[in-house]
Amino acid sequence: MLILNPQAVKFGPTTWEDVAAITIDRAAERTILEWTDSGPHPALADVPEQLVTIKVTRRLLRDDLSSPAPGQSAELVFCTSPTAAQGGRKRARATVVVTSVVHQLTGQRSGADPGALRTITMLCISSDGAADPITIEDASDGSL
Repeated sequence: MLILNPQAVKFGPTTWEDVAAITIDRAAERTILEWTDSGPHPALADVPEQLVTIKVTRRLLRDDLSSPAPGQSAELVFCTSPTAAQGGRKRARATVVVTSVVHQLTGQRSGADPGALRTITMLCISSDGAADPITIEDASDGSL
């Protein structure tokens, strides 16, 4: 999933400004394949374990010493909508653990491009191990 320029992003009590994009990736951590004697192709495939990763990329417009540290855990909440209006607005929630914070200098420094990006990578945690760690809900009331 790719969310460009989300309307609002919170990590615990902190609101993150200037978020350029959020990506949500789902990957198989363990894959089970079974074959039959009928041919060379798998007859069964299952993914009993998976990882859900969220990356938040922020534009750094000024010096910022407030990045989260690996191992820090909090609820990540962000909203997005197909237009700038409240109609169709959705809120996503996930309990996350920060795994890395990486900075990149783009080499372009202009009004729209500050020349620096911070990407925060987080693993999503399920409440019971079976439930999807990301909850999507209606946010047309405008709240975060």
